[in-house]
Formats: sequence, structure tokens, C-alpha cells
Amino acid sequence: MVTGDRQTITEGALEMVNNFKKCGGSLIAKDYGSWQDLNVLPEWQQWARDVIIANAAIE
Repeated sequence: MVTGDRQTITEGALEMVNNFKKCGGSLIAKDYGSWQDLNVLPEWQQWARDVIIANAAIE
């Protein structure tokens, strides 16, 4: 997240979703409580959320 690089953030989010799915799991929508302490912009957070929401459904 702290890179601010959209491709890195979205690929990382998709990798995380796919790893959970391999084990039959998924993700719960809960955000880190203190992004500002890590200097992560809201836009960067949303990139990850969008990927997770679009791909987290268990098939």
C-alpha cells in the first residue's frame, strides 16, 4: 500500500484474494484503522478495496 503504485497495490490485493480462495476462504471488509500513520492516501486504499470486492466471492 505505501508504494502508491496502482499496479503494485492492485496486484497485491488480487494475490491476497486468490491465496485465501485457494484455502476455501475469503476476506472480511475491514479497513486498517490508521492509514494516515502510514501515509497511505484514501485513493490507494480504494484501489485495493475495488479489487477485493470484485474478486472475493467464493465460487
